[in-house]
Amino acid sequence: NTFYQGSNTSGATYWSNEEIEQVLIKFLNDQYVSAEVGQKFALIYAVYVGGGTTESRETRFIQTDSGYIVF
Repeated sequence: NTFYQGSNTSGATYWSNEEIEQVLIKFLNDQYVSAEVGQKFALIYAVYVGGGTTESRETRFIQTDSGYIVF
């Protein structure tokens, strides 16, 4: 899937950075339920920015006692 971050920031299909992070955390929780505290993940994903342009982005997460966080 591609996340939309084009010029229409009020549209129903627009994803904020925080929304994208929450979806990625849900993915990690679903796929890596037994990850140990301190385990690190780098997720690369596509963001559609409009005008036919898609950017690759990377967000890094670490598993903590209270769940995954961006680091």
